[in-house]
Amino acid sequence: MRIWIHLFVVVVLGVLIYANTMQVPFVYDDEQNLQALENPALNDLRCFVDADYAEQIMGKKLLYQNFPTRIVSYFTFALNYQLFDNSLTGYHLVNLVIHLLNGILVYCLMRLTMQTPFGVSGNFGGGSPGITAMLTALLFISHPVQTEAVTYISQRFTSLATLFYLLSLVCYISWRLGAEPAGESPNKSWVGGFLGSRPGFYALSLISALLAMKTKEISFTLPLMICLYEYFFFTEGLRRRWLTLLPLLLTMVIIPLAVFGEKSNYVDIANLSYSLDEAGSGNAILYLYTQFMVIVSYLRLLVLPVNQNLDYSFPLATGFFQLSVMLSFLFLSTLFGLGIYLFARSGQLGGRAAFRLRLISFGIFWFFLALSVESTFVPLLDVIFEHRLYLPSVGIFLALIAVVESIRSHVGSVGGRILTLSVVALILVWSGAAYARNAVWNDPLTLLSDIVSKSPDKSRPHYALGSLYRGVGRDAEAIREYKEAIRLEPAWVDSSFMLADIYLKQGNYAAALPVLEEAGKYQDARDEPQFYGVLGGLYMKAERFFEAERALRLAIMIDKHPEVPMRDLGEVYLRQKRYSEATAVLKSAMKLDPENSEINLTLAAVRVESGDYAAAVQDFQRALARNPRNEQARRQLEHVLALLKR
Repeated sequence: MRIWIHLFVVVVLGVLIYANTMQVPFVYDDEQNLQALENPALNDLRCFVDADYAEQIMGKKLLYQNFPTRIVSYFTFALNYQLFDNSLTGYHLVNLVIHLLNGILVYCLMRLTMQTPFGVSGNFGGGSPGITAMLTALLFISHPVQTEAVTYISQRFTSLATLFYLLSLVCYISWRLGAEPAGESPNKSWVGGFLGSRPGFYALSLISALLAMKTKEISFTLPLMICLYEYFFFTEGLRRRWLTLLPLLLTMVIIPLAVFGEKSNYVDIANLSYSLDEAGSGNAILYLYTQFMVIVSYLRLLVLPVNQNLDYSFPLATGFFQLSVMLSFLFLSTLFGLGIYLFARSGQLGGRAAFRLRLISFGIFWFFLALSVESTFVPLLDVIFEHRLYLPSVGIFLALIAVVESIRSHVGSVGGRILTLSVVALILVWSGAAYARNAVWNDPLTLLSDIVSKSPDKSRPHYALGSLYRGVGRDAEAIREYKEAIRLEPAWVDSSFMLADIYLKQGNYAAALPVLEEAGKYQDARDEPQFYGVLGGLYMKAERFFEAERALRLAIMIDKHPEVPMRDLGEVYLRQKRYSEATAVLKSAMKLDPENSEINLTLAAVRVESGDYAAAVQDFQRALARNPRNEQARRQLEHVLALLKR
């Protein structure tokens, strides 16, 4: 009965902390992952059973490059969409349930660990094992740094991978406790009675590992974590367990094959990351040096979660002998060395002291191992994100509770109660801070303004804030933010496109043209067919016909659907009185898009200018048949009929 009370407390606190997140809007890449136009898999579940079909229907959308490696996560998004459409509450409710389940699994992990041969009669010696496990789970549930993995809808990738990761480990431990020789495990696993019979736990552990590998790449370390746990807390050596560990270890090939396979388009592996210098092979080592500083920042966030930020502007390492890099490396080496020392020391001691030291050591190694996928040699596009702490933080909370219990063993009963109350107070403070952090997420303007104030020298937040202003018609503020984004990162031409688009809608062609001309210096713009089409249209309005023709021909050459730039090219020829060339290109455009009334109107204008009124009448009539409400076309037709005295 106490177990249910403990879990009830964990769930209730989690619900209270995240009660104000149910209407947090989409931010950053939520649009790409959760909008049906950008993610066709939301509408068509066949994408999850037919890889060739998925690649075909998604085309070259950036989404598909991550889809095969994270198919389980995307499947949950698709189910969300099928059941609740684009309901924010539906997405957030699932994220919250995942977070609560992870809190329950952290509770299970601690309870089970206290029942291993090193757990010493199921407790630390002084406190209730259930209370200890509950406090561990509450630390995990309440910490403000978890908000990004829960409130940011797209970061279900992280929380769901953590769910399968923890479930696989918990099931493996429960199976191992049931498989322990008689007398070696003082308390058999209570989870066997809580979740079901033990014989199926190994199979469930293996299934969970497979699901984790197809949820997010951080799951790669799961089999190693299970081996580490086996080595730390069970009396039998790894050699005697290699046959049972082998199937779990074999799951490690899934992610490398998906990420580095022959047909892989995996987007997060960046050989030339835009966030690092483009020195080619030097990126991996520079990324590692940067991560020394990042990991220290992660530890700071766990200890003192203030000045949280969705999009950090983090200083990049220039070399190992940079002072901040060396100091960070020294600190992390000391921490890692402490883990080794505590493990070795635990082997020299006995009883509860040995278990406490071993759990602290395991927590330290958990932290480093769980971070290793995203914070070592593989350069990712962003060097730091708070959601990357979600899984590694479990190790820190395990170690923290072990430290608390170690102190409790030296301070007596009164001191122990004070210590427990201090942990409860910390949980309450963290809960309040997490609730306040979630309040920032509730308003997109507040969130993006918060990011810009904390990362003023990073272009992406300015771009996002500019897009928000643009969406609500606040063009002056949008122009300001886009200009700042361009100043900070001119090669990222999305800001230039958006700025030019505002000028175009305002009819300020003189301002739009230099923006696009400047963007054209960068390859990202030159690879975009729409860029040449818009630029050609602007040159035409400025009567710079030679440049307009050149830009539009480039657009036609690289665009899969070149009807629009072909129509514009026809108008360029029309303005130059090159009627035969205009007629030819417009007829070609009509073959590609017979229902486009604008092409008919432009061709009709060519006929009128060249004096072929009879053909012009037919083109106007075709245009009106496709768009009967086009009053301009109707007036032009009446004018031509008048010329023909009809």
